[in-house]
Amino acid sequence: MSGGVKNIYVEDCTFLGTDVGLRFKSTRGRGGVVENIYINNINMINIPNEPLLFDLFYGGKGAGEESEEDLLSRMKTAIPPVTEETPAFRDIHISNVICRGSGAGHSREIAKRLTTGRLICIDRDQAAIDAARERLAPWLERVTLVHSNFDRVGDILDELGIPGADGMLFDLGVSSPQLDDASRGFSYMHDAPLDMRMDISAPLTAYEVVNGWSYEELRRILFEYGEERYAPAIAKKIVQARETAPIETTLELAELIRSAMPAAALREKQHPAKRSFQAIRIAVNGELDALPPMLHGAIDHLNPGGRLAVITFHSLEDRIVKRTFQEAARGCTCPPEFPVCVCGKKPKIKLVTRKPIVSGSEELEGNSRARSAKLRVAEKCDGFDL
Repeated sequence: MSGGVKNIYVEDCTFLGTDVGLRFKSTRGRGGVVENIYINNINMINIPNEPLLFDLFYGGKGAGEESEEDLLSRMKTAIPPVTEETPAFRDIHISNVICRGSGAGHSREIAKRLTTGRLICIDRDQAAIDAARERLAPWLERVTLVHSNFDRVGDILDELGIPGADGMLFDLGVSSPQLDDASRGFSYMHDAPLDMRMDISAPLTAYEVVNGWSYEELRRILFEYGEERYAPAIAKKIVQARETAPIETTLELAELIRSAMPAAALREKQHPAKRSFQAIRIAVNGELDALPPMLHGAIDHLNPGGRLAVITFHSLEDRIVKRTFQEAARGCTCPPEFPVCVCGKKPKIKLVTRKPIVSGSEELEGNSRARSAKLRVAEKCDGFDL
């Protein structure tokens, strides 16, 4: 019989990329006690497995090493009755624990439900691929992970010998793990080198954009990609500041942006640097340029009746998805005054959602970042739909 663990206090900690978060483990029949545990103010970021786990069937394997079949087998075999040798978990107090960016959430739910077929996961961020490999470990025999940009989706399916897919889901924009990892330089809330690359092997960084692009180029991307109405003043401030010394960190850039804006703008709810950081990130990663080839490649490689779902997080993305879906659903491009169609183009898809699906109050309570998310869905036409 084991003794136990008592009177443990854990407070004000951050878990970044650990296999699991908080794990209370023992084996029934071992005895002992776990009691008087106080856990408060814990921030969990990019946890590939369970953020909180109470395990009375511990088998000695680490996270990702044990399959669901292994776990079920252990739970079914010779479970001893509750006796004095059953370990006791009591007086465990957990408060203010936040878990964000565990990664591969959509992929995990799809993989769990697959009975036939294969899941192809594409991401340009190698860290996301690595996290998915751990997160999807129990189902890897039916999963293919591809480190690439999703604008190559058509080529990737061709290279894998897959003529068509029954469903595709694209989750656009920056991910929670990228935002929460301060070292990546995406966040204006933490100090880090100016980077913002989704693919860290790519040559262009936010540092080159901020310190090397002309005033006109900066003004243009701030206005077009960030829809920032103070783009001229912000671009001017950046150019003036870098004449003295290079702008090197995210907080340095955020403070410059703040100083370029009028007092009225600083009283708005959102952070003054939000739009500018979005614009620079889009420029660094070529996010909007990747959308048309992604959408056309996806539509062309859908099987008849297959569905394409796209989640966007700002109006620029959503407008491109909406317009592309409408054009593919319309088919004929003849002028409206033509009495009959002479172009011969047929609709490729039909719209499943005329208006985007947005997050409800229940989802927003658990994930405030979903506030700006919009989901649009289309279905590939077959011969009988034309």
